[in-house]
Amino acid sequence: LQRYDGSVCAADVQAVMRGGKLVIDSSSEIKCPDGTNFGRPSMECTPGQDGRADCAGHYPTGESFSVDIGKAP
Repeated sequence: LQRYDGSVCAADVQAVMRGGKLVIDSSSEIKCPDGTNFGRPSMECTPGQDGRADCAGHYPTGESFSVDIGKAP
């Protein structure tokens, strides 16, 4: 996960196809270099109309967030 300030946060994840969706689950908390973390969210992606993945993330609390997936440099 790359934040807007350019720092990179990381965690182990597992991905599976389920019902035509790519489901990505965090195996551990997403930890950042500054000591903060993003908990253990899950993300679901479906094929978008423009050919790019349309993804959304969800925390166990029910809070959701948008996800942009791109090719790493």
